[in-house]
Amino acid sequence: MTYDEATPRDRTISRALAAGMHVAFVLLLIFGVSWQKRVVEAPAVVELWKSLPPMHEEQAAPPPKIEPKPEPRPQPAPKPEVKPTPKPDIALKEKMEKERKLKERELEKQKQHELEKRKEDEAKK
Repeated sequence: MTYDEATPRDRTISRALAAGMHVAFVLLLIFGVSWQKRVVEAPAVVELWKSLPPMHEEQAAPPPKIEPKPEPRPQPAPKPEVKPTPKPDIALKEKMEKERKLKERELEKQKQHELEKRKEDEAKK
């Protein structure tokens, strides 16, 4: 829709909206800038001296001499005692071997006992 085709009511509304936007923009600029208060820090104050002030006698006294401490001699670290540890594989093998031998002896004793019982049974018959 062009300006010529608009009704007088539409023209009035568009002018009012444009004026309202301009007023809002100006108010935003005025109040937006005035709300931001800038704090200016005081400038640094420096005194420039040509020479140092004279020293008092108390300050001029030399500092007390500090005697160097003798350095401690490093003591040799004690040698840790080395305990022989049985190798786990060998210890396991030995233990298994002992258990196997004990089982074999028990089996032999049981077999001998059964043989003796059979002989006694046969002798009784």
